Amino acid sequence: MTSQLTSSSDQESIRPFNSVEPLGSLLSIESDTLLKACVAPAVAIAQYQQALQWSNFAAKYAAWVSVLEAAGTQQLSGTPVIAAELLQAGNSKDNTPISRLLELLSAPDANFSTQNVDATVALHIANAISPREVSLRRRAANQGELAGLPPEYLPPTGAERLQFLLDDWQQFVGRGAADMNPLLLVGLAHCQFICIRPFTFSNTATALLLNQILLTEEGVLDKGSVLPLAWQFSHRATDYWQMQINAVRNQSWEPWLLFFLQKVTDCADRSTNQLHQLERLRANLLIKIEEYLPGISNADKLATICTQPSCGIGDVVSEGVAKRQTAASYLGRLAEAGVLRECRIGKEKRFVNDSLLALLLDDI
Repeated sequence: MTSQLTSSSDQESIRPFNSVEPLGSLLSIESDTLLKACVAPAVAIAQYQQALQWSNFAAKYAAWVSVLEAAGTQQLSGTPVIAAELLQAGNSKDNTPISRLLELLSAPDANFSTQNVDATVALHIANAISPREVSLRRRAANQGELAGLPPEYLPPTGAERLQFLLDDWQQFVGRGAADMNPLLLVGLAHCQFICIRPFTFSNTATALLLNQILLTEEGVLDKGSVLPLAWQFSHRATDYWQMQINAVRNQSWEPWLLFFLQKVTDCADRSTNQLHQLERLRANLLIKIEEYLPGISNADKLATICTQPSCGIGDVVSEGVAKRQTAASYLGRLAEAGVLRECRIGKEKRFVNDSLLALLLDDI
């Protein structure tokens, strides 16, 4: 999925690319081709927002999408994760990069609502994600920060140069590109941040989370909505990295921006379709519950509880559907019928809805 790093001796022969052009030089990049390409993702996002307003699963779906976005972010940051396991784990929390990402993704605008996106906010995000203190990078990027990058590219180095490029990025996402189409602004800002990698740690994760915040700040996404772009990008990781590096090295911005816009469209369309399918999935589950648990008085509520990646006996009890022994019986019988799959996650017995997992994790 990601490019392999070259050996230390090979890397020593590759010089940091210090000729990254400032974003200020791209304020007139909006061509007819790019502006036309912005129409489809804008429409797709509007339909996604409408589907969220209509759906009975909006809050749950936002939580599941946040898990996928965190998983995609980790994959692109060079840490393999299994998204299905994360989804099945439910609400378990620990002090891991995934948990820290989920905390920020759950309400990105709320965490940084005191000021507009700038370098300070970016550094705040990087420190919130990273297990160690993050600061402006002053020397060549370490091997951990090169994970995923094409081996022929080393990001720029030198504190003065990096500070200049970060200041330019800050001006661009502030008032510098006020008249630019917001989707193009986010695509350009993301690529530049990814390629200059200004911080000592967590550059990729920070850049991906900034997408969510900028899309909200620019009025493209509603507050509280999450667009799983990192999850989309992680399935096209080679193209994702190569196009961005090519854009920065060769000033070939249009292919990257068209790729970015297409992924936004695909992401929003896929999410809208999933929201519609969730309603059908719950309706089918209700039919099965009524078939295998005849006479149950809370079939509708149980169907809602079971329409999630996994549920436990405690979920059924806390929702007032049944007491613990009866709840265990209900879920056990659904597992015996093949409606749910019983498994143990940590110390807890969980009942997995494989149909829902297949819907959320279908191939992109």
